[in-house]
Amino acid sequence: TVYEQVVHPLVEQGGRVAFILVDALRFEMAQGFALDLKREKYNVSLGARLAELPTDTVIGMNALAPVERNGRLRLVMSKGSFAGFATGEFTVSDPASRVRAMSQRSVSGIAEDIKLEELNDLSPIQLKRRLSGRPALVVVRSQELDTAGEHRFHLGTFERTLALLKSAISLLSQAGIDRFVVASDHGFLLQDPTT
Repeated sequence: TVYEQVVHPLVEQGGRVAFILVDALRFEMAQGFALDLKREKYNVSLGARLAELPTDTVIGMNALAPVERNGRLRLVMSKGSFAGFATGEFTVSDPASRVRAMSQRSVSGIAEDIKLEELNDLSPIQLKRRLSGRPALVVVRSQELDTAGEHRFHLGTFERTLALLKSAISLLSQAGIDRFVVASDHGFLLQDPTT
């Protein structure tokens, strides 16, 4: 319900909103990130929610889109495997269908969909041009933390991703985005391979 309870009302209030989907952002990492943003003079509110189970990306990231109906999620199965969530006339199963569901719920037209790395390669002028005339919702997607966790990369790679997120918020602010919602589908366990 995070989309319905947080993102959609912000879009309805007017102004521009960036919904930043960070795959595998652990809560304590979000706490540190929130403190960094507060130091930069952003007004920050941090809240926890329970994740849909199992906390696989295919479940959690799709559940961040507006797929809930009357307090329920309708699973779509294909060949015995989870294929997404039913919403109206299509299945939310990948980044494009998530953006489609968000767009149909909140804006006329299709929300801007951009990967975190791609966003950080743009200058403020390029980003402003890209967003010009686009709907009030921008969806930013990041899989860097999930990829790093799955491949047991050094924890230092997490700091780079958090720096990219902070830079993205700064760039989006310069391009006229008023509000930001950062959400994650799940965290991950940091395990010591010797135990």
